[in-house]
Amino acid sequence: MSDGKFSFKRWDDMQGGALGGLGTAALTTEVYRDTPAVMEFMRHDQDDAKTFYHQFPHTVDPLSGVRVHLHAIPMAAAGGNVLIRYWYFWAHAGVVLPALVGWTTSTAAIPYVLADQFTHSIKPVVTIPAPADGAKASDLLVFHFQRNGTNVLDTYSTNKVGGTTAANLGLLFVDGHILKNTTGSIQEYGDGQPGYP
Repeated sequence: MSDGKFSFKRWDDMQGGALGGLGTAALTTEVYRDTPAVMEFMRHDQDDAKTFYHQFPHTVDPLSGVRVHLHAIPMAAAGGNVLIRYWYFWAHAGVVLPALVGWTTSTAAIPYVLADQFTHSIKPVVTIPAPADGAKASDLLVFHFQRNGTNVLDTYSTNKVGGTTAANLGLLFVDGHILKNTTGSIQEYGDGQPGYP
């Protein structure tokens, strides 16, 4: 693909840091099956949440949106939908991060089948369009992600075996796929960022 300025564009993962929910929204942390590996799990009987902070690389295509994906391990011997509610905001450098009224929110039903049990499953959540003035190097996408386990539309409600039985979805990561140009920015902090040359 070419836009006349850059010869090629390529897909890449956009990753970042994350913070777990507070109080009853906190994820359940325990070992995965009979292994010593520790994992966070989302329960089907409460509304668990996590906030992800994804930073755009300097090679981001300004017109690239973000295709958000859920990386998870379904633990129950059953199928059903996991109901996700999400909120997001594009955080340009030098721009105020608004109160909730300025965020975008919606829901997504993530389907699982019996064959997904114990499998690293990658499921699309939402495609977020680029902001009107374009994605910029070092921008952040702040993405708050909540499993609405108490909602009747969350039908992946079979208990897992062992541990906290209601904690039936192992959360590995929420990432975004973006288009990148094959070159980075000329300036250290990203070309055209407010307050930087």
